[in-house]
Amino acid sequence: MSRYETLKSELASSLRQIRLSTFICTSGVLLILATALTFRPANAIPTEPDSTYKAEAVSLPVPQELAAAIRQKINPEAIRITGPDGAFCEIWPRNNIPPAATMNRDTGVIFGQIAEGTLIGVIRFEGNASDFHNQFIRPGIYTLRYQVQPVDASHTGVSPFRDFLLLVPAGVDLTPAPLIGNDLLDDSKKASGTQHPSVWSLLPDNAAPVTLPATRHGDPGDFWTVYFRASIPAAAGNPAPTVMGLVLVGHAATT
Repeated sequence: MSRYETLKSELASSLRQIRLSTFICTSGVLLILATALTFRPANAIPTEPDSTYKAEAVSLPVPQELAAAIRQKINPEAIRITGPDGAFCEIWPRNNIPPAATMNRDTGVIFGQIAEGTLIGVIRFEGNASDFHNQFIRPGIYTLRYQVQPVDASHTGVSPFRDFLLLVPAGVDLTPAPLIGNDLLDDSKKASGTQHPSVWSLLPDNAAPVTLPATRHGDPGDFWTVYFRASIPAAAGNPAPTVMGLVLVGHAATT
């Protein structure tokens, strides 16, 4: 073999070694990148937080901040709502909600068997919240009172249903007896800190999940609603408890 052919053979061999080394190096880099992209430790934090709200039944002591007369009417079997940031609120329904003397059969009224101003339960917000009127609500404990929305120009388009619960600060609400008219509205304004009471929309049970308590998103808007059983007959002659839907997240397009 001539010297030229020998040099040519050695050069070809060197090129093959370089290509092989480059392939091995490139393959290793690609393998490392693929592993880094696909591997996540078991305790890794997800890139997007859980944006859902969930409900569970829990036994909790009735808040001591309530007036003694109201505390005696409240069921310690509560509903805990958790959201994207953890604990959102707890709801304690009332024991044996008294039915109204007469049924309200007006258009748009769902729970006509409940008298206006009736104490329905208690809620504790663990953090900031916003009501159906998109008003800021501070953390704390509030009573929940039933109210029917009036039919007038100021409330047109707020909701297809006229049933609401009004928040009243626990330190203001001292009796389980119904709060009537302006007494309820004025006390609820102390929850919102505005000239409008703090209103929370109620929905019928047609979209309620089978197992309660539970939450549902939507129906009819971009709302998070908690469905639960309230201890009042669904209707005259029907001893089954009423299922209520309470909008906890979301507000009316028209406020």
